[in-house]
Amino acid sequence: MGLPDDTTLRTGDIVLVRAKMRYDRRPGENAVHLDIAGASSTYASMAAIVSIERRHFKKGERVRYDGNEGTVLASHDAYLWIELDGLCPVSVPAKACELVATLDQISSQQLDETIERGRAL
Repeated sequence: MGLPDDTTLRTGDIVLVRAKMRYDRRPGENAVHLDIAGASSTYASMAAIVSIERRHFKKGERVRYDGNEGTVLASHDAYLWIELDGLCPVSVPAKACELVATLDQISSQQLDETIERGRAL
């Protein structure tokens, strides 16, 4: 939700803007490419990013939640459905999860097995 249209903004005000990462940040990059809702895209330094409102995870990626590791089975809005190793699948807030391994780091066999387990549930 944005500010009301009649909000007075003045030179020197510090504002936070909701933006979406356009591309993954590469190691060593000090700036990232962002898409700002209702505006054009821009580059921003990492120092300008105050917090992450919602993380984006892909099906099959490995995550850590509450001290346990698991595999993302699905995502919707701000929630993930993950299969925690040795436990039943759970629905958890994405912001409570930490990325452990990307799809590039997971073997295709592991990914196929995870997807099949997700279909069986």
